[in-house]
This record gives sequence, structure tokens and C-alpha cells, in this order.
Amino acid sequence: MNSAGDTPVHERVALQQLACHRLYWPGGDAVCVAEHGAQVLSWMAGGSERLYLSPRAVLDGSAAIRGGIPVCWPQFSDRGLLPRHGWVRQVPWRFARAELGVAEASLRFEIDPAACRPAGVDWPHRCRLALTVTLSSGCLTVSLAIHNEGPTVLPFTGALHTYLALDDANRASVSGWPDGGRGWDSVRGTPCPVLPALPLQGEIDRILPAASEGLRVDDGPKRLGVAQVGWSDTVVWNPGPDKAAAMADLPPGGERRLACVEAAQALAVAEVAPGATWVGHQRLVLA
Repeated sequence: MNSAGDTPVHERVALQQLACHRLYWPGGDAVCVAEHGAQVLSWMAGGSERLYLSPRAVLDGSAAIRGGIPVCWPQFSDRGLLPRHGWVRQVPWRFARAELGVAEASLRFEIDPAACRPAGVDWPHRCRLALTVTLSSGCLTVSLAIHNEGPTVLPFTGALHTYLALDDANRASVSGWPDGGRGWDSVRGTPCPVLPALPLQGEIDRILPAASEGLRVDDGPKRLGVAQVGWSDTVVWNPGPDKAAAMADLPPGGERRLACVEAAQALAVAEVAPGATWVGHQRLVLA
């Protein structure tokens, strides 16, 4: 935890071939964000790493990064005609500024998605994205703002594809949903019931309603609160052993060290009116 009187520090660092920005309190919490994808790669809190970054992740800017918090936009997964999970996670963002406050500090990154869309992709929209990563004692908040600068409605789906670090997924769970309701099981391709608690071992890929009171991840003695605002869905994902074994950027047994609990706009398309701004947050806090 951070000590009273500490001053947060911002520094530019390199992680292999990635230009990154590190924000930290001396002896306390820290976060590291790559300019590539504006992707959070590390969050240290309470003396432990709280995000999973695969030791086999590609860190040269040539591909999506396995781990941390990828920004999937303007499409979630393959639920549409655009590239899977969009393209902003695979291109550089512009570092805008750091704000160093007494109780919290933040990093802001911006991008023009139209300027970096892949060749051949038909996407006739003008907008600007801003990602703000805010660090305080025992807490990390990631906010995505979408400013529609065009003359027509801007539709999108997407997610903050948060990889949580686990000691052992076989003994971990996420809980906090009200009993009842329906979600979507993407593994089976069928609707599924929403249960108060969901074990995190094995293959999981569920799109569930956002829990208004937030969620809690239990991982042995570790507890983490997960809350979101603006996003309509929560996605819970673990590739399981069979699919993980086929992923070149995951080590053997890597699926037992991770689970994704994502703030998402997946089942329904969100729309941003001309001149308007949409904002969605995800907040992770030690519990």
C-alpha cells in the first residue's frame, strides 16, 4: 500500500520492444501501460501482481498481446463483420498526459480509429477514443471514452478484456450476480442460467448481465472486487486446458493461472449520437 506523503512517479520504460509508461508510488502500487494498444500490462497492488501477462506474449508490436487489459473495439469477438475484437488493440495509441495527484494518479492515451483501420475494412465513422488508467491505493480504474465526431450514429460493441492473475483457477470463482436471469454460453452456443457464483476452472466463455453491486473474485486467500459502469455485459473466459494447449502464446498450464472477467458490450450494440460521448469504466479493487 502507499505511504502518506509519497509522491507518485511517471516514467517512460521499455518492455522488450514495447514503449511503455509506468506509474507508481515508491514502495507501493504500480501500473504499466504499453503505447501499443494502450494496453495495461501490469498492476501491482498489495505486494502482488494482479494481472496475468503470458510469459510467451508477443511484445514487439507485431500482434495482439496475450494478457493484461486489451481494448477490444469497435467489435467484440467475431459478433459482426469487422476484424475479430476490432483493431485498436493492435496499433499504437498516442500518449496524451500523466496526472499525478496526492491520492491518485492517471495516464491518458488517445487514438483516431479511422486513421489506423486495416486496409479493406469498411468503417465510415469519425471518432476519437481516450483511455484513462487511474491508480490509487489498492485500486485500478480503466475508463474508455468514445467521442463521436461524425454526422451519423456510431454503433459499436467491445470490451476491456481483463486478464486476472490467479494462483489456481481450479480453486477460484467469481460471484455477485443476483440469482436468476439468463446469459449466453459461447462454448455450447446456447443460453445459460445466471448463477450467484461461477467456478473459474476449465473452459468457460459466458456473456452475463452486468452485476449492479459488483463482483468478487475469490482465489484462495486473495480477494478482488470487480465493478463496472456503462458496459451492459460481463464476460467470463478461460480457454481451458485443450484450447490453451493450442495457443502458441500461452505456456503449458497457463490456463490455471488466469481468468478473464471483462467489462463488455457484447450482446447488444451500443450507439453514440453525433457529437456525443460514451464512457465505460471497469474498477478493480483489493477486497
